[in-house]
Amino acid sequence: MVTDGWQHARSTAVDLWRRSRPDGEAEAVALQLTDTRTRVLAARECQDADAEHTVVTDWAALLHRVASQNPALVNELRGLLLPEPGAGTAEPKPSPAMEARATGHGRVYQAGRDINVSER
Repeated sequence: MVTDGWQHARSTAVDLWRRSRPDGEAEAVALQLTDTRTRVLAARECQDADAEHTVVTDWAALLHRVASQNPALVNELRGLLLPEPGAGTAEPKPSPAMEARATGHGRVYQAGRDINVSER
């Protein structure tokens, strides 16, 4: 919701909404998504993880209800929420850069994800 692909994700979500609930709610949802994005960005700026979590949880519950009422949309929602890496952006995502320095008998362990270290 706060990435470069925001406009694409917003357009796709509004289109899904329009197709799943053709009762005219789509424009209200578009406004809510924009407001939600603003709230998430503000929460991140203030490092307020609880506020961000609340917003994300509310939208997850809403999307769950939409999916349960219209199972045909599940794959489209999955594609929206779990896009392919680099989708919606013209430039490739930068690789993370890690740097560490150990002196003496120091050790450095770095990982981009999970790491298990066993020492004997």
